Amino acid sequence: MRSTRAGRQRPDPSGLSPDASCERTRNLPRPRRQPGERVGERGLEISGRRRACGQGLGLRLHLARLSGGPVAAAPSSEYTRRMDRHDEALSRAFDQQAPLFERSPVQSDQAALARLVTFAGLPAGAHVLDAGCGPGLVAEAFLSAGHRVTGVDLSAEMVARARVRCARFGDRGSFSQGRVQDLPAAAVHDAAVSRFVLHHVRDPVDFLAAQVARVRPGGVVVASDHAADPEPGRARWHGEIEVARDVTHVRNLSAGELVDAFARVGLAAIRLVEEPLELDFDEWFDRGTPRASKDEVRRMLLAGRARGFEPVPRPDGRITIRLVRALVRGERAA
Repeated sequence: MRSTRAGRQRPDPSGLSPDASCERTRNLPRPRRQPGERVGERGLEISGRRRACGQGLGLRLHLARLSGGPVAAAPSSEYTRRMDRHDEALSRAFDQQAPLFERSPVQSDQAALARLVTFAGLPAGAHVLDAGCGPGLVAEAFLSAGHRVTGVDLSAEMVARARVRCARFGDRGSFSQGRVQDLPAAAVHDAAVSRFVLHHVRDPVDFLAAQVARVRPGGVVVASDHAADPEPGRARWHGEIEVARDVTHVRNLSAGELVDAFARVGLAAIRLVEEPLELDFDEWFDRGTPRASKDEVRRMLLAGRARGFEPVPRPDGRITIRLVRALVRGERAA
């Protein structure tokens, strides 16, 4: 529950954790400790049963991408009129972040992208909905594996970059600006995938439910995100740093909450795997949309640690942040 200015209580839209934690702006729902989480040498694993891409964007877009500058795609006026304030903030932030985001070592890690494709376990030639497609890195991995991809993102700049990146795949890839919830509610996809998107979403259950509604019976939903500590105090500390570094951050879910969210939208055969992930503090901060200075965020970071958010000072004076990346897969009932 969260307090309104008048002191009344209202439910958190995600409905995942009634206790408060992980500041979004002032107050955020508090993650709860999840029963049954098992940690071993390999991490935590829980199992249960239009035309393509950039043609017609022209040489200007190609050169812009090569130079790292903005691709400067025009947003859809019909879509931008429907944006709420949070969507507007995300769209603006990621329009600005796009050049650094696309080159980020974590985002462009080819081995991690290959593991995501393998984890999805899709049949040959599957039609994949890429929810929050960014500059097309995930889409490129699935297209390279022989699948078809429909990508959607709030950021016009990200969509333009995805079209340029994936142009060589022809009409197997298409990208548009908008929300998953605004796509036609037809179960035409074999799978839906999102990566590093859930922590920007105010209602992760609604976001996942929108994907489920667009996946055929027997299809697959996959999400990958860095996971929060299930202990409320450490999760709160982590969340405060994330919001100080990026004003569009809502909150990270714990591994258990991710599984709970998949179960709440009716997915079955839910499987969760965790793997280690490392960030360089300066690279991570520099591609964000910060509320606080880099020095202040660094000070906050070095003041504590959490499972999935552990600062490690290096001899050269830089900081590595050790995270836990969660991959979750569920199947829609046939």
